[in-house]
Amino acid sequence: MKFPRHFFQSQVASPSPSQIASIIDAACCDVLVLDADFIISTAAQNQLDHVANRIRTVNPDAYVFAYISPADYQSYQSDFVCRLKLGFDPEWLVRSVGDKKPIALFQAPDGTSSYLMNLTMPAFREHLLKTICSFPALTSPHMTGIYLDWGCEVGWIVDKKKPDGTPFVPGGVDLFNNGVPTPKDVMDEAWKAGWNDLARQLAGPPGRVVVGNCGWQGNPGFVASGMMVEGFMAGGAIQPGTWGSWSQVMKNYAYYSGAGVWLPMSWIQHNCSLLG
Repeated sequence: MKFPRHFFQSQVASPSPSQIASIIDAACCDVLVLDADFIISTAAQNQLDHVANRIRTVNPDAYVFAYISPADYQSYQSDFVCRLKLGFDPEWLVRSVGDKKPIALFQAPDGTSSYLMNLTMPAFREHLLKTICSFPALTSPHMTGIYLDWGCEVGWIVDKKKPDGTPFVPGGVDLFNNGVPTPKDVMDEAWKAGWNDLARQLAGPPGRVVVGNCGWQGNPGFVASGMMVEGFMAGGAIQPGTWGSWSQVMKNYAYYSGAGVWLPMSWIQHNCSLLG
């Protein structure tokens, strides 16, 4: 095994010639994480075989993953998002206790928002799993597996503030749709259990690898192949009281590296900001 090993991640959905060229150029990396919509659109244009073969020509041993977010309900339109919205129950969106509105966690440069989907709900996990598996390109032999985002703690949402210092989520987070603020530790435990269940189902077929994202703290029920520690040098991992101390995060990285099942692999994102 050669070291250091490198990975490349792109969340660009459009399979433009320039984007395809940049991904092929990045095939020298050991791990490539490509947006699910890029893979779906490339397959729809009958280019997936070409792109995959070019990647394998550059690097026969490259691991190629399809990026899936199990938490972001996007406002924009794409093949994956549109199919996910078919039969989507609004009750699967996490709401605040104060105004009972869905929580819009992030806003894209074009002004669209992404709302937090509730990974703790079995019905939502089943719907998401069916959506993923309905696109053959995402689970084709060209793909090593699924890169499943949000394998992390979510209790930080409770402490999140608006620019004016007021709570980002008024009245607290209602994770269980019971009108009561959910404590942070309960949120984290329930979320990780939901993520683990989805990862277990995605990894069901022998040989399909599932890798998670975040990895700042431990996950006792971890069942995937590995975890990426996001934004390691961007502040969280080196500021005690946020995502933990340097030693704590490194211990968790070692844990995920050893706990991985079926082609174990974990890695650290250390050369870009949390917004990049």
